[in-house]
Amino acid sequence: MDRIHGPAWPFGHWLRILKGDRKAIFTAASAANKAAEYMLSLGG
Repeated sequence: MDRIHGPAWPFGHWLRILKGDRKAIFTAASAANKAAEYMLSLGG
């Protein structure tokens, strides 16, 4: 597999984001939590 489209490319992408913004992990976790809560609320 090539380096750009291999199975580890999303990991490298997130590492670059985290190196540029130390708070990015908390922003992403917050958004994921809100999305999960929304989806759970649809289940009744």
